[in-house]
Amino acid sequence: MAFATPLTAPAKVRTIKGYGIVHPRGLTIDAGGELYVDNVSGQSSFVAAYPVTANGKPAPDWKVRVRNTVDFGNGIDTTHEMLFVPDTGAGLVYELHATQGGAQPPVAALPVTSPKDVKTAP
Repeated sequence: MAFATPLTAPAKVRTIKGYGIVHPRGLTIDAGGELYVDNVSGQSSFVAAYPVTANGKPAPDWKVRVRNTVDFGNGIDTTHEMLFVPDTGAGLVYELHATQGGAQPPVAALPVTSPKDVKTAP
């Protein structure tokens, strides 16, 4: 069995910085080609959405905030146009509309002890 040699200095494909990137911790890409960046900042935490091909300093397509959030965890995920975000301080995982910007109430809030990361299956 042959194994590929790992790259010791991989080439950078693109960089997103500036507006919409504040303490990024988690990333996920949905089936429609949208890149979601989890920005952890206590009650000011938000998720910024960009086209997966974004580069440079683009403005996000939209930003999602959760009303009454305590602090987002490190990992987020999307499935079927829903966004799942852990709130480590509140002990909840929020289910949100992924394509709806602004502050929104969760569609559902699942109680979980110290959630830090969320992964869903197709």
